[in-house]
Amino acid sequence: MLAAALGAVSAWLVTWIPRLAVAGLTIVLGVSYLLALLVPMYAWPSWITRLSLFGAIGHPYLAVPPWGGPLFLVTQAVAGFVLAATTATRATM
Repeated sequence: MLAAALGAVSAWLVTWIPRLAVAGLTIVLGVSYLLALLVPMYAWPSWITRLSLFGAIGHPYLAVPPWGGPLFLVTQAVAGFVLAATTATRATM
């Protein structure tokens, strides 16, 4: 689900802003990874971890992830692909 969500977001960014798509996706992934690491380190509130893509899947090797995380990833994947299709059809008209 994480790969589908990232693929959808990257497809949308490529159709929307092709020149900045790689930089935008790099920033999103970097911030998500840092949030997943820094929240436990600095004892920030746990809801901040849920803003991260990696925090949405939890720790699947340690425990079953809560339903909110995979639901968030599926919603993000569907929204990203719909936005990418909409943006791509507008660009070709």
